[in-house]
Amino acid sequence: MSRSYEKIIASDLRRLAALAKADRDDLFSRRPETGCLYSDRLFAVALCQGAGLHYLNGTNGINDLDVWSFYQEHPLRAFPYRRRAEIDFGIAKFGKT
Repeated sequence: MSRSYEKIIASDLRRLAALAKADRDDLFSRRPETGCLYSDRLFAVALCQGAGLHYLNGTNGINDLDVWSFYQEHPLRAFPYRRRAEIDFGIAKFGKT
């Protein structure tokens, strides 16, 4: 994917938040033991790495949109370390892979 310099706006952040929520819901439905421990422990959702910096400075450019969900640790078990998922943003505003 080539770097995009398109501005990230509030509606993009809402779209990313909805995609992140759907991904968490899917994880918890496929892994009920994780959902039982963590579905109510969400602490923050953040746009990270290069896209997060681009949102702040508007000049960095975007290779991909990294969205991370953070949880308060449960005493019985840690959240799956560095869980990774790839989801299509759905529109080509920032380019195609």
